[in-house]
Amino acid sequence: MSTQPSIAAPGIEPETRLSLEIPMLKMLTSKEELSLALTAYTRAPESHELRHRLAAQLLAADRFDEVIALLEERKDLSSRTLNLLSSALLARETHLDDERALVIAEHAVQLSQDQKERALTVTELAKVVTRLGDLQRAEELLQQALNLQPSEKDAYKRLFQLKLQRSREEALVFAQDTIAAGVCHSRVLGSAPLALALLGRIDEARAAEGSHQFAASFDPEPPPGWDSLKQFNDALTAEALNHPDARFNRYGVASAQTWRLDEPALQRTKCFQQLQKLIQRETERYARTLPDTGHPWLQAMPQSAVLRNWTVIVEGDGYETWHVHQNGWMSGVYYIHVQDHIAQGSGNGGCIAFGLPDAVVGADAAAAFGETLVRPHSGLMMLFPSHIFHRTYPHHGSGRRICYAFDIIPSREL
Repeated sequence: MSTQPSIAAPGIEPETRLSLEIPMLKMLTSKEELSLALTAYTRAPESHELRHRLAAQLLAADRFDEVIALLEERKDLSSRTLNLLSSALLARETHLDDERALVIAEHAVQLSQDQKERALTVTELAKVVTRLGDLQRAEELLQQALNLQPSEKDAYKRLFQLKLQRSREEALVFAQDTIAAGVCHSRVLGSAPLALALLGRIDEARAAEGSHQFAASFDPEPPPGWDSLKQFNDALTAEALNHPDARFNRYGVASAQTWRLDEPALQRTKCFQQLQKLIQRETERYARTLPDTGHPWLQAMPQSAVLRNWTVIVEGDGYETWHVHQNGWMSGVYYIHVQDHIAQGSGNGGCIAFGLPDAVVGADAAAAFGETLVRPHSGLMMLFPSHIFHRTYPHHGSGRRICYAFDIIPSREL
């Protein structure tokens, strides 16, 4: 196992290669928005748009039973609202709910209005069909979705998984052909190393993954008005621990046994606003230093992008499973607070690791590919391609490690 790479902070260059936009700050927390949506819908229960917004916010809050109660008896739902109902039924993870989701998803496909919407609904139907065990039909549906929308990420992810189960060679060709066609989102770029590693082509897998070329770790300069990163981090820590919108765990994400702030930067959270500007500054600076190696990740660099961010707070048992960031081009993390037993430790507790998931490629291929372990400390910032698999280890100690994670999402995909 390798240790943290020694990578210097990016230098300033005049050329602008990436313009990163900070989204408009929200005034309300997600809990407050949900309360407002419920009040609005109560006053206008026949509004299709208000019903859809309420269902979407309930789904995001993992209140699946309430989504189902709100929507299931309605006969006038659009395909996009039916997708929310299907997702809520699947989240309950019972065979009966899966069968109910099948009826809903098939109806959503029939109601879809355009190619993009149809690709989304067909992908949702394929997800249901996969859950029910009809893999042949699932594969046909996923191919149909990609024919409609070649950049559909969920459809690609699921179709690659099915191909990989059947044939490593077929899965690799699928990944390479998709890249050659100019579709280079993180699900595509993250899949080729998996197939290559399973075929024993480890050096090619490392080159395709690219973490040794493109991952950077450094301590940035503090924002204007702060004498040191420590002073800034102390204020950020207080703001995070007193944030009004913390939630424990969330269905369908890589985090386990963690507290999350899905929208840390609000109009009332002044330090997180400054952190957003720091991320903007360092990300744009880093993009200017990237070498033109011909790697497809570089070729996919957007000219403009939008910052998406969240915060993860972990106690001793919290961790992240292997994952990539599906919607980003570049991703990163800024460590707000790291306890001494992590920063000065010798094991993997509390660290972030980059490699390949052994559940997918097997223990032998994952070991041959190798795992890069990065030991965090307060003030450390990391940037890496969104397609690179990573996980974190529980720190098994006292106190809370606090990190701010983010994606750089191409504006063209919004």
